[in-house]
Amino acid sequence: MPEPLRIVSPVHKATRQLGVYMTEASHALGVEPNEGHLLSYTLLYGPCPVSELSRVFGYPPSTLTGMLDRLEAAELLVREPNAADRRSFLVRVTPDGGEIARELRGLLERLEADIVRRVGEEGMTGFQSVMDALGDITGVTIRAEAGEEEG
Repeated sequence: MPEPLRIVSPVHKATRQLGVYMTEASHALGVEPNEGHLLSYTLLYGPCPVSELSRVFGYPPSTLTGMLDRLEAAELLVREPNAADRRSFLVRVTPDGGEIARELRGLLERLEADIVRRVGEEGMTGFQSVMDALGDITGVTIRAEAGEEEG
């Protein structure tokens, strides 16, 4: 039997651990974890075109539309016509959606602070090196940083 992969397996495990960790908090706020993540992202980077959300989250169009429909029906976000592209919509978080997003963000900030205390700055530097190498080697850009072209 092959050994677990040294990078991909731990990244997958960490993704699952974060998902399970966030489920209880998300449900307590009335959203699914993926909906909370979408609200948090949109609060930080919005208003966002639906195409950006599709690219960032990688959901099939029908899945993303269903999420947006549920969040809009719950009055946690709104879709508005995109003045720059009349064929598309911009997604904006409502005040209630922003409140949920900030609560979830606070939980994640506390989690990160605990992790940084545990691994130290040297460990974080090594972690960032691995994440940078992953991005460089795959050549995949999910969301361009300010001033960069999207790839």
